[in-house]
Amino acid sequence: MSEVLFNTIEEFKKCMNTITETDGLLDKRGYKLHEKFNDLDLNEYNNFNSIELMGHKNNNNNYCFIYFVNNTSFLSKSYKTKSENNINRVEENIRKLYNIDNNKNIDINLIIILTQPLKINSYILEKKIIEKIDIENIQIFTYANLLFNITKHSKIPKHIRVISDKNEIKQICELKNISGTDKLPKILLSDPLANFYGLRVGELFEFKKYSKNSGIYIYYRVCVIN
Repeated sequence: MSEVLFNTIEEFKKCMNTITETDGLLDKRGYKLHEKFNDLDLNEYNNFNSIELMGHKNNNNNYCFIYFVNNTSFLSKSYKTKSENNINRVEENIRKLYNIDNNKNIDINLIIILTQPLKINSYILEKKIIEKIDIENIQIFTYANLLFNITKHSKIPKHIRVISDKNEIKQICELKNISGTDKLPKILLSDPLANFYGLRVGELFEFKKYSKNSGIYIYYRVCVIN
């Protein structure tokens, strides 16, 4: 087991910046990082095997739990007693930090970031995580995919919106005179941009492009598994 979270502090800083900066991963998804995690001493935190961040969407019941870990043994039974940052207590930790009553329903997005190279097939790992952790919305990133904010790439449209409201999606289909989203162009769930935004199957990306000649051009992509 590695003794540090990231191999270099520079990689740690890049990942944290991609996640927490303006127009970063949390911001693009509408989450605000809890003030507890502002101004972390990364040199100190890099000495742990795992750390966690938590965020919340304003005026609703959506919460985000980000779990950095440098090994895959967090799935083992023994890890539950060894780690202070326990992935098996995600909901408990969110409720404690935000002082949420146990009777109130909350929607949790769990993001697992592996900070060391994988020694296991990512598909097998994802399957094991889903089997062991009772959270519906789980994403897995390797640190290398978060060293750069993909939305700042020159070929990515600057104006992107996620559409999840079913009534709005229906209106878009009617406006385009199509029977359903299956008639729209597709974007894979595994696409790096879909991953960054946390897009779910059936949701839409709305892209806006600006041209001096044609003005504003709007187009859509529907998220599919394959």
